[in-house]
Amino acid sequence: MKTSFNKKILIIILILIGIITYVFWYIFCPNDGNEQIEVKKYEVVTSLNDKFFVSEKLVSKFPDFTYNVDIFNYSSNKKELILSIENVENIEDEKINVLYSSSNIKAYLYWRYILIKERASESFKSISILEFEKLDINENKYLIPIAKEILYKNWGAAHFISEFLIKSNDSDAINTIKRYAKGEFTSEEIENNEYSGYSKDEMKEYFKGLLIKYNLQN
Repeated sequence: MKTSFNKKILIIILILIGIITYVFWYIFCPNDGNEQIEVKKYEVVTSLNDKFFVSEKLVSKFPDFTYNVDIFNYSSNKKELILSIENVENIEDEKINVLYSSSNIKAYLYWRYILIKERASESFKSISILEFEKLDINENKYLIPIAKEILYKNWGAAHFISEFLIKSNDSDAINTIKRYAKGEFTSEEIENNEYSGYSKDEMKEYFKGLLIKYNLQN
């Protein structure tokens, strides 16, 4: 009787181990070689008449959905890779948005990256917002108007481009930063940044500290 009971316990334990192993494998290895890889592919046509092709490949489901993303320029005669990023979490809601456009250049914002194209060129290039503070101003003056748009429209990203703008000595950008340091924001700026994750008070304190750092309080 006792032996029969022990066998039942052993069977239950083995079943539980099997279930746990399956769940673990499903979460950490969503593509086991037999299961089809989940890839979302779609085209984006912008208001500036540029055409992009986006591929989002799911590579992990735990703890968050994680993707590898490739963005191609479809505007030229050939498919040109602009941006390739790996292990990006929860990217499925990100969009390619128009950031800036002039007679010389146009730029789009995708997550933490800017897709840039000079009007005279057929090719796009990408730059990470996180790299702005390392850029040489003299070699990248063309990025100043793009950085200013980020300052107005994306307070989250503004933390990474503000020092670039201060070093550029662009009077309009510096005056905007001084205005922000006083807690003065336009209704449009507040609306643009409603979901930025940063409050007006947080941005005010950040820019006050930035002015102190560069001795620009006056």
